[in-house]
Amino acid sequence: MTEDRQSKDDSDLGRDGRPAVVKRLLAGQKVTWQRLDAIRANLSAEIFGGHGWSAAPEAASDLRVIDVLDVFHTMAFLDPTEPAFSWNRAGLLCDLGQYVEAAVEFLEAARRLDALIASGLIGSDEAEWSQAARAYASQAFLLAGRMTTAAVVWQQLNDSDYREDIKARIEAALQDPAAAQERIGWIPHPRWQDLGA
Repeated sequence: MTEDRQSKDDSDLGRDGRPAVVKRLLAGQKVTWQRLDAIRANLSAEIFGGHGWSAAPEAASDLRVIDVLDVFHTMAFLDPTEPAFSWNRAGLLCDLGQYVEAAVEFLEAARRLDALIASGLIGSDEAEWSQAARAYASQAFLLAGRMTTAAVVWQQLNDSDYREDIKARIEAALQDPAAAQERIGWIPHPRWQDLGA
């Protein structure tokens, strides 16, 4: 396929969104995570504005948000080693107030990071990303009112700064559940292949 044809196909998919992707898949065509990410980026920027990574809570009412979340999920299936897809989907879910699902996605990102470190594909110095994912997961469970689960995830933290911060949040929430309502200041995660670049 020529580059011009590929660009037109991507443009058509971006314009027609998820239904066009699903029709192509049902027709037996392959769709790469790269093409899906281009669709996600365009749609996210259109819905959320700016760079498209973060969303205001009121964006949750836009029906196209499901398309963005679905594309993130699909990308994670297409590349089961990449932590960025789960991480960035988790951050978006937090922005939209879907904290339990976000926490599960952050834990999946941490699992993928740990596997990449164990296999030697990324250095052990990247373990901080894994710890950050667990800290965000604990915070997300706390935001969802799941204090016990937040405490169990907290036990998995090795980083003393994260441990102190999350422990203080959990203890404050035990005294006053409203104290747990501070938004998570997550940052987008780069693809692991880009970490060494």
